[in-house]
Amino acid sequence: LTQIQILTILMVTVLFIYGCPVGVDYAPDTPGSKPIDKRLIGTWTCVSGSCDDIKVVEVKKEDKTSYSIKVLEKGTSYMTSDVNFKGWVTQIDGTDFLYAQGDSSSQYYNYTYAFKNDRLILFDTRFLEGGMDAVTSSEALRAELSASLKKPDFFTEPLEFEKK
Repeated sequence: LTQIQILTILMVTVLFIYGCPVGVDYAPDTPGSKPIDKRLIGTWTCVSGSCDDIKVVEVKKEDKTSYSIKVLEKGTSYMTSDVNFKGWVTQIDGTDFLYAQGDSSSQYYNYTYAFKNDRLILFDTRFLEGGMDAVTSSEALRAELSASLKKPDFFTEPLEFEKK
């Protein structure tokens, strides 16, 4: 193996182990089909968990069904070139999901979210049932997330954000 191949394998392994958000080609719902969750609006600072990805993010209402999301401060592990995203929300099995698409990307980044004591808690989505190979459509993504939600390792490594 060449040094570049070894480095690529190492980077992919590290990303898999540490659960950085993974872009997928499909959205978990039809973008713009659900009303926004107004609680997400604001400027949020990561205060707990591994804040190596996103340190500060601004979420603004774009319209009744979408957000304008801007990463104001990136961490050392921030992987995508985009800092501006359009975002939407949906629910799967009673769990809230925020999904976003970068300005220059066709992929979607998915997070589960909740609120606790005025803090926004984000979890990267994990594909624990059939893996990434099972995600072949939006319907398959929803099915994979539904099955993965039931696994004990789904809600690990929370990121906590406080509103500025």
